[in-house]
Amino acid sequence: APLPEDIIWANMHLRWRERWARMLTVAMISAFTVLTFMIPVTVVAGAATTNKLKSDQTRNLGGVVTMQEVIKGVWDGFLPGALTAMSLGLMPATFAMLSRMQSLHTLTSTERSAANKFYWML
Repeated sequence: APLPEDIIWANMHLRWRERWARMLTVAMISAFTVLTFMIPVTVVAGAATTNKLKSDQTRNLGGVVTMQEVIKGVWDGFLPGALTAMSLGLMPATFAMLSRMQSLHTLTSTERSAANKFYWML
């Protein structure tokens, strides 16, 4: 049995239907968040390979490909890692918030749920 200080007493009054609906809603939002995370990863992967693109494939990216070497170095070297780190830094807080919305009975299960969502995303 969980310790009394580990129990979230505000969630104890919820009926199983409401808890099930919240769990389903949080699962859908989590799946949407994971799919949305793919967009910045794709942009970062494209930004990291601009030096490998040929001119006939880059009609829309012509200005990016012909940049000066310093700007191109920042674009290819620093920006992809920074964008990925920022996106990954937001995910644990997002999943912790979603796990609190899920209305689980204990703090331990809430933390475990947030960690499972984060590992599921990776």
